[in-house]
Amino acid sequence: METIPLPLDQIDKASDIKDLKSDSSNVDFKITTKMTDFDLMEDILENNLLGFKNKRSLTNFRDSGMMCFNTLDNGQIQIALLGGYDINDSVIFLNNLTKEYFYRLNQMNLYEEIVLEDKKTIYSNNVIKPKKEVAIKKQMISTNMKNKEIIENIMKTSYLGYNTEEQRDNFINKGEIMLSKTKDGTYDIIFLGNYNKEETRKFLDNLKDEYATQVQEITYENVLKKIKEQNYSLESEIVDDKDSIVLTINI
Repeated sequence: METIPLPLDQIDKASDIKDLKSDSSNVDFKITTKMTDFDLMEDILENNLLGFKNKRSLTNFRDSGMMCFNTLDNGQIQIALLGGYDINDSVIFLNNLTKEYFYRLNQMNLYEEIVLEDKKTIYSNNVIKPKKEVAIKKQMISTNMKNKEIIENIMKTSYLGYNTEEQRDNFINKGEIMLSKTKDGTYDIIFLGNYNKEETRKFLDNLKDEYATQVQEITYENVLKKIKEQNYSLESEIVDDKDSIVLTINI
């Protein structure tokens, strides 16, 4: 998320999203949320599909205008969507964002669903009963892995203990697997959905093993590069019983 000067005049003139209708178009709108933790909101924006089918659909939506985030004097986060966002996609995006935020804080009593003006009429005429909240199974496992790009690449390219790519994808698609960065720079792996604990443990063990291998390979390549830059001579290279590489250098 980039920090840019806020177009305050445009935000001030923007309509409240709750006052719009589902056929509204080319309208600037905003919503003042009950969210107050900017870091948590940013993590959700980076690691959650927020109601969209895939990352590309979410990216296309976010790039269709200018999305502004502003912390008000009372600490609440105001979100403005400027430049022609689709109103219905925006409702999906904002509802999923705030729902995930309060779910993580175990404060679902603060979650308020956004309903457009004409939708309220439809709901009242049909007397739609509110849906019961269904608890989503959640497993969070801490790791010592720090490189998000490597983690995500492994989950896309490695079988991670499965025999085929299809078997791996069947496991991953049981729910949603998210990465949550901690204060010390490592990532917690969060499994949301009907994941078997034994299967998640095996999946994560294979992920960590593959991660260690790739980090070792990157470190090895960087060391060889440094040796070459310093014009040192590599005398020998031995892999020990712990799969560590021991280099002997003539300086």
